[in-house]
Amino acid sequence: MPLLPMAILSRQASSTASGGPTDWVSMIEQRGGADRFTVDPESGLVVPGSDGLPEMTLQCCLSESTEPTNTCLIDVGSGLHTEELLRQVYSGVSQSDLSSWGGALPLHPHGAQFAAKRRFPRTLLSALRAIIGQPRLCLLYQQAPMSEAASPDSAPHSAASLRAYRVTCSRPVGLRILQVRRAPDRVQIVVQPTVVITPTAWVPQPGEATDIPANPYVYKIFLTQ
Repeated sequence: MPLLPMAILSRQASSTASGGPTDWVSMIEQRGGADRFTVDPESGLVVPGSDGLPEMTLQCCLSESTEPTNTCLIDVGSGLHTEELLRQVYSGVSQSDLSSWGGALPLHPHGAQFAAKRRFPRTLLSALRAIIGQPRLCLLYQQAPMSEAASPDSAPHSAASLRAYRVTCSRPVGLRILQVRRAPDRVQIVVQPTVVITPTAWVPQPGEATDIPANPYVYKIFLTQ
C-alpha cells in the first residue's frame, strides 16, 4: 500500500496565527492554499506554475523544539525505527506491517489511534525528496483537545512528547510532495492533493453496509477476466 508513515493535521481546533502551521481542511479542501507548482505530465518533474490544485506546507520538527507543527510520524508497523520508516517512505506499507490490524487498515468513523513522534530523522529528508511528484496516501490526524495537551502521552506540543505520543487518525488522503525545504531546526514540505489508484486500498464492497463515507482521494483497481 503506497501509504506514507506520516499523519497531517486535519483541522485546527482554533484559528491559526499568521505564519503558523495550517491544516488540510483549510488549505486543501476549502482551497485556502496557494497554487505555485505543477507536475509536468511528460517528465513527471515539479515545475513552477498553476494547475488549479491548492497546496499546503507541512511544518516538520528536526530538533528538540516545542514549536507547533502540523505533521508527525506514525507507527504503522515500523516501531518508529528510522530504517523501517525509510523503507515505508520508499516502498509503502507492507502486509506484514499491517499484521496488528489483520492485514488491512480500515479506519472507522471515529478514527484509530497510532503511536507517533514529532521529530523527523534527518536521514528521512532524502527519502522524501526521492518521491517528489509521486502519488502517495497519508492519514489525517485530529488535534488533541487542550485538556489532553497537558499529558506527555498525548500532546504533540510538550517536550516529553518529542519522542512518542499518540494521535487519532480519521481518514486517508492522496497527495504529492512538491518541494522539501530545509531550515536550521525544521523542514517544510509542500504538498498538493491527488487521486491514488491502488489494488491494495481498503474500500467498502458494493452493497456493504458501512458508516465510512466515500473517499474522493482513493480508488481501488479490480482485475476482471
